[in-house]
Amino acid sequence: KSVEMVFVEFQFLDCSPEELETPVALPKPKPPQRIAFNFRKVVHLDATRHQERREALASMLSSKNPNSAIIKFTVVSEPLGKNKDAECQDVGFAVTDLKQIVKYGKDIIEEDVDVLDSRSSKVIGKLNVSIEMLAALKHILVESKRASRVPL
Repeated sequence: KSVEMVFVEFQFLDCSPEELETPVALPKPKPPQRIAFNFRKVVHLDATRHQERREALASMLSSKNPNSAIIKFTVVSEPLGKNKDAECQDVGFAVTDLKQIVKYGKDIIEEDVDVLDSRSSKVIGKLNVSIEMLAALKHILVESKRASRVPL
């Protein structure tokens, strides 16, 4: 049951799952080799067309739940050859926290995040991730605080 080809997917706001996965599966590298998916996703957050997304982000960031603003990236094994009809299997996952972007006042740029085995939670690799949204998160938080003020 060895893993040969992998892709990465994640969930974020109301984006469709198909938009949030790497378009191709690549051969699993042997350590210390790396693979580069070069996958980039822009999620639009403009106030006129995506107010629901902005409100969802504000809620995620202001929640007392420590996991409310976590983005989970899942490394998935793609079935090969004769097993094309077989199910994809989650190999591992990596997480980043949008609250950390706000707390430290900087975007996540080319950060190696531990990939944990889906079954044992042991570190099985690294996922290099960039999340550039500090400016948007700051605006959304300011907007949210303004909206929550009740006039006397």
